[in-house]
Amino acid sequence: MFDNKSLQLASYGHLDYHYFQSFLNHFKNASLVNLNGDLLFSRDTELCSTTTSRLVSYQIVKKYLKLNPGDIFITNDPENGGYSYSKVFFISSLTTNLFLIWSDDISQVQFKIPLSPLVEAHKKNAMLWSMMIEPHPQKQSLTEFFEQQIEHYTSCFRATPYLDFLSEPDFQQIWFKTCKAEFDRQFDLRAQGRDELSLKYHDKLLKVALGIEEKQNSRTINIDFSSTQFADKMCAASHVIESAMIQEFVYHYKLHQFLSQPILNQIKLIMPPKSVVSKAHPTGEHNFELQGVIRQALKYLLLKMNSPKKPEKFALKSEAQLSFIADSDVCAGFLLDESFALEDLTQFFKPTTMSMKENNYHGEYTVTVPGLTLDTFYLYSDFDHNKRFIKINNKSIKSGRHQLKENDQLSIHWKI
Repeated sequence: MFDNKSLQLASYGHLDYHYFQSFLNHFKNASLVNLNGDLLFSRDTELCSTTTSRLVSYQIVKKYLKLNPGDIFITNDPENGGYSYSKVFFISSLTTNLFLIWSDDISQVQFKIPLSPLVEAHKKNAMLWSMMIEPHPQKQSLTEFFEQQIEHYTSCFRATPYLDFLSEPDFQQIWFKTCKAEFDRQFDLRAQGRDELSLKYHDKLLKVALGIEEKQNSRTINIDFSSTQFADKMCAASHVIESAMIQEFVYHYKLHQFLSQPILNQIKLIMPPKSVVSKAHPTGEHNFELQGVIRQALKYLLLKMNSPKKPEKFALKSEAQLSFIADSDVCAGFLLDESFALEDLTQFFKPTTMSMKENNYHGEYTVTVPGLTLDTFYLYSDFDHNKRFIKINNKSIKSGRHQLKENDQLSIHWKI
């Protein structure tokens, strides 16, 4: 379909990146892979990364099911490639050599969805629809969510020139060479070496050893978790932790435009079978906080390795993801170390105090609607609990689902 000259002219890294970005502009978190399962491109715009989780979910479908163009499978099972009940994964086929996997959030889903066909040959699965959506109390919200996802897929499926181009094996090989060359270039601009960091979280030891080196013209990045401790409850699947680390590496090496299989191949992970970072939690309850802990630790090691000055001693910092839900209405936000992103809460609360002094935000809110639910994913640090906390009726909260009544008090204090 394309001659070699046109393929070569098309394959200028940033130009190809814009092809991919335009193609996936409807999705916050999405991956394109070929028939072999090789990652062609990954788009991640959220803090809760699902980069590797998406690849795992694709491999599960590929192994056990037949995936044809026009098909979309869904799942949210944290024990089988998922992240949490509220984060739904969509695994689809665009052509015989191009597959689209994406994830999106819907707080109203608080039940496990096993791997199921949502769409087959461009037709909605009537049985699944009647069992999962029709009886749900928030039927309208679920219907709108899943129909919107199907429309996003359909818009990609109809983009014939993109499909033809991105599915070409010759183009894919040229793109992979471009990405590998950019990785090599960025690798040479940064320091190499070995370092490690040990910390305790909820009385469990987390030890991260990082090695970045070049031997015999082979550039490798090694992350070793061999000394982490086993935890029956405080655990996360390895693909969840990998997703967070890959995004931290991509940020550090400035490779977000080129994240593909050749770059993944350079990252080697050593994860013991009995540790907090290798066993999936049934509901993914700790995924957010363990991703945050590992991401902060890795960011510190990369900074330490590349900084001319020795950084301050590592100190874990609290992070939180919030979702306020009342019927079909949802407000969400993140509270991080360096940023504060919280949607307008006035549809659920009456603010009584809102102030920002010397980068310290303090807000007091009174609940104005009955039946309000707060879903909280929390990375809690004893180190800075006086700087960053969330309270309901003057009691500090952590990860979990919290029910609020009318006139209950919500307090947020956060240092940025």
